Amino acid sequence: MKKVISLLLIITIVCNVFLPVMGLAEDSTDSEIMLTRSDCLVFIMMGIGAKSYQYNILEKWNICDEFEEELFDEQTIKNAKKGCSKLLFSSKVDLAGVAVMYAGIANGECMMGNNDEYVYMNFYRTVKLNEALAFMVRCLEKDKAIGKGLDETFEMAKEKGLIKETDLFYEFPEKNLTLSEFKIIFKRFLKMPRGWYHQLPLTEDYFNYFNYKYDENRSKTYEEMLSEIYTISFVDELLDYDALNFEWNPDIRNGYKKVKNLYGKDYKFDFLVPKIKYAKFPFRLTYEHNGEIKTKEDTITCSWAGHFVVNQDAVICQRWVVDLLNTDQLNGKFEIIDVSDYNERTSDGKRIDSVVFSYGNGAYYMGENINVVEPKVSDFVEIECLDLKNRISYEKISLDDAHDKFGIRLIDWECAPPIENNYE
Repeated sequence: MKKVISLLLIITIVCNVFLPVMGLAEDSTDSEIMLTRSDCLVFIMMGIGAKSYQYNILEKWNICDEFEEELFDEQTIKNAKKGCSKLLFSSKVDLAGVAVMYAGIANGECMMGNNDEYVYMNFYRTVKLNEALAFMVRCLEKDKAIGKGLDETFEMAKEKGLIKETDLFYEFPEKNLTLSEFKIIFKRFLKMPRGWYHQLPLTEDYFNYFNYKYDENRSKTYEEMLSEIYTISFVDELLDYDALNFEWNPDIRNGYKKVKNLYGKDYKFDFLVPKIKYAKFPFRLTYEHNGEIKTKEDTITCSWAGHFVVNQDAVICQRWVVDLLNTDQLNGKFEIIDVSDYNERTSDGKRIDSVVFSYGNGAYYMGENINVVEPKVSDFVEIECLDLKNRISYEKISLDDAHDKFGIRLIDWECAPPIENNYE
């Protein structure tokens, strides 16, 4: 009876507590919450038996905001930039690499760098329905799904009953996946006889974090397996919002310890949560390049992605994912022109690769601080630079220099204003 209760609790938590906490673009209902590729993989890793100290690495461990790993060649960096990807450090023995690549769960979704030392994946893009189903199918099949395209794995998902004709999203494999839709297919996945699963190590030894096996006999479902892994006490702990964050987010857990040490045992760790967690901001940029008037129109999207802690100060911060609706971009910037052929260099010898437009941060757009001064459009123009090791950095450039060196002149910038938001 205890195992049955435990199983029901863990499935309820996964689908009703854990997923909403981690989902990116939350507003008021599950149908409005969009999941990232990282979130999707983390949930599936939990579904096949990985514990928190393993799969939180996929989200947290050594993900670089800048392309600064020296083993990446120039073309690899350019390709990764076009895919809006983050770089994930994952040498052959590192945990994150195993988490992503083992058993081919993310097969074909990653690109290896030189000497197989690094991998990149578009972690923070919203996951598509066919991608989520591909991750699941690769867990269920030992070899059949490896090397198959998304169209093929989508058909395999149909055959297995992961997706059904009665589903409203049945005919839309390319659609961005919402939380409510993910719940539907994830519950079906948990009822499947297990394929790849994670066998917990006897100790939390560095080299034993990931111990995947394949159940040739399909001896039990993932549901049945989870009922053997989770205890009632473990589930009860996860019911608490703060405990949930401490368990899954090492940054917040470490930050909490620092705050607790500063303010005493009874200090209440306060998570301020924005009332509005997702918003769109249409914009229109008009500029001139070598006498030609050009216009860029798109929509900035801001999605709440939980909290992070600046450990040295024990300061709790909101994490915002800022994206463009219709344009590949990186770190809140998009390319205006590629100037790699200009052979221009900075004063310290870095090669100038492109001129980019940096359009602001989520804290500004989402009303995190009403006292934030509206950024000046003159501050939005930057240059992307590469040093001798192909490490990327960004530097401000004055409007006069942008015009004199690259023929760029900003004419107009129109953007929807920041929203008024409440943090409770």
